[in-house]
Amino acid sequence: MNSKKRRTPVEYFEYERTENGVKIKGLKESGMLQGGELRMPDYIEGVPVTVIKERSFVFEDIKVLVLPKKLQEIGQEAFSNSKIKKLVIPGGIKELGRSAFRDCGIKKLIFDYPEGGDTEIYDFFSTSSPYAFIENPIEEIVVRGDNPYIKDINRQGLYSKNGKRLILGVTSGRIEKGTKIIAPCAFKRRGVRAINLPTSIRRIGLESFSYNKLSELEIPEGLKILGTSSFAHNQIEKLKTPKSLRLIKESAFVANKIKTLEMNEGLKEIGDGAFISNKLKKVKLPKTLTRVGAEAFVNNSIEKAIIFESESLSVGPKAFRNNKIEVVFINKEMIEGHSWILTPFSGNKVKKIFISGPLENPIQHYVEKGYLEEVHLEKGVADDVRFMEINEELLKQNDIKVKILTKEEMNNIKNIYQTINV
Repeated sequence: MNSKKRRTPVEYFEYERTENGVKIKGLKESGMLQGGELRMPDYIEGVPVTVIKERSFVFEDIKVLVLPKKLQEIGQEAFSNSKIKKLVIPGGIKELGRSAFRDCGIKKLIFDYPEGGDTEIYDFFSTSSPYAFIENPIEEIVVRGDNPYIKDINRQGLYSKNGKRLILGVTSGRIEKGTKIIAPCAFKRRGVRAINLPTSIRRIGLESFSYNKLSELEIPEGLKILGTSSFAHNQIEKLKTPKSLRLIKESAFVANKIKTLEMNEGLKEIGDGAFISNKLKKVKLPKTLTRVGAEAFVNNSIEKAIIFESESLSVGPKAFRNNKIEVVFINKEMIEGHSWILTPFSGNKVKKIFISGPLENPIQHYVEKGYLEEVHLEKGVADDVRFMEINEELLKQNDIKVKILTKEEMNNIKNIYQTINV
């Protein structure tokens, strides 16, 4: 037998017997491998090796890895930070733990399903962590044999058997026509510079494209939901959302370079932290919005005015913190029940506030009182005795001017600021 293909001696391993086979717990001593080759035995003491323990080979210098043929489970971080360039996953795997092969340098990934064997095949991606292969520069994915659950398409992605769900992507960023779902973490930390989303896409999952190098993004019509952190930590500069979009989930575009944002009417919700740390100077909110989440636009450079036109809008704590906002238009439905410290506009210097409906809390629940110079009230609000009572002390102590406007005058001013925001 060629010595290069000999299995690593059993005496190198820590292991234990279990009801379902043998669990390998790691090497007896770190650094025992010669030439970085780890060829794990299929059997130990006549019993199949079925489990590799979590963190059992973390930071080992593994360049060539051969896994046991009867292996069923690989624990969390089992091989993270090794140096595997090519990886073959055997057909009997039931579960891959979180970060099992994180940051290994894998370029070629093979799923091996030999025909005519006695190994049961599982839909292991339904029970495995989506983080199992993150932070690898995977260039090629191959599915060998007739697997009933998964397939590769031109070696440029791992797909569900019907081709509608992209499970793992490669560095090229290629996505096949007909794909409807991008699975969680499909391209996370893959080094992708460009993608072309087909019009068939309907859902983009958790962290699907996070931590890449995307500078441009065109989202097709038909997409309704952008998943949590789906495009976080990229270099996107311009974003226009399609008419079909209804929900932007938490942290979807955190830490990009977005300067221009055009959001569609029909959009219902912007999740917590969705646009933290971008380069926005202007934001026009759709009239259809029902919720702007906590810290949604923190750490941008939004200037001048923020105008809320939806009558049923809820705005979360610190939603616009640390911007350059000077003017705010609000109504009675916003932000009720927040304490002053949680004002959506903390870290701004709001000088003017326009109120188009009676508020159930003092003005300082909405803006920081230290910078406020003018309060503009719609005539009906000014006639509300309770509103004047709860705000009288604040207005007097801070020498804040109160101006009464008709509904028409309020709308005219609002239209002027809308033009500035376009």
